[in-house]
Amino acid sequence: MPPLLPLRLCRLWPRNPPSRLLGAAAGQRSSWTPPNAQYWSQFHSVRPQGPQLRQQQHKQNKQVLGYCLLLMLAGMGLHYIAFRKVKQMHLNFMDEKDRIITAFYNEARARARANRGILQQERQRLGQRQPPPSEPTQGPEIVPRGAGP
Repeated sequence: MPPLLPLRLCRLWPRNPPSRLLGAAAGQRSSWTPPNAQYWSQFHSVRPQGPQLRQQQHKQNKQVLGYCLLLMLAGMGLHYIAFRKVKQMHLNFMDEKDRIITAFYNEARARARANRGILQQERQRLGQRQPPPSEPTQGPEIVPRGAGP
C-alpha cells in the first residue's frame, strides 16, 4: 500500500517522492503517483518540445500580448473621446439652461422696474385720500393666554 501524503504535498512533490519521506516503505520501490497524475499527464503533449517550437510559441505569445495592449489602448482612446463629447454636450445643455434662466430674470426685473412707477403712483393716490396713521403699524403681536380683551 502506498504511503499517504496530504493532498497539498502531493501537488508539490515530483512523481517519485524522496525515499526518506516514505518511512517504512523506503526499501520498497513502488509505482506511487499523486492522485491527480492522470489528469496532468494529458497536458504533457500540449507544451511545445524543442527550442524551435518553444521560440515559435514565445513569438506567438508576444503577438497576442501586443494585440491585447493595442486593444486596450484603442479602448482608452475611445473612452477619452466619448467622455469629452459627453462633457461638451453637458456644458452646452447647462449654458442653454443658464441663458433661459437669465432671460426670465432680466424680463422679471424689467417688469418690476416698469411696475414700480405705477405702484408708487397708486400709493400716492391712496395716501392722499386717507390720513397717514398716527403711530407706526406693527405686525401681529403674540398675546399670552388669559390676557385676552
